Amino acid sequence: MDSYLTRIYRRSKDDPDEIVGIIEEIDTGEKHAFKNVSELNTIITKPTRRKRKRTTGIKGSIL
Repeated sequence: MDSYLTRIYRRSKDDPDEIVGIIEEIDTGEKHAFKNVSELNTIITKPTRRKRKRTTGIKGSIL
């Protein structure tokens, strides 16, 4: 499951598709700006490129 933190800075009352903000992918820490609903949708529906931590096989150890 993907998790996001979304910050909306501005919305237009006249045009609901006009929305400005930043979305952060919780797993990777990557941040993406968006200027409308279409861009927001593109960001959250793209295939994920998760960065995984490698472990040594010993519980709690990370390389």
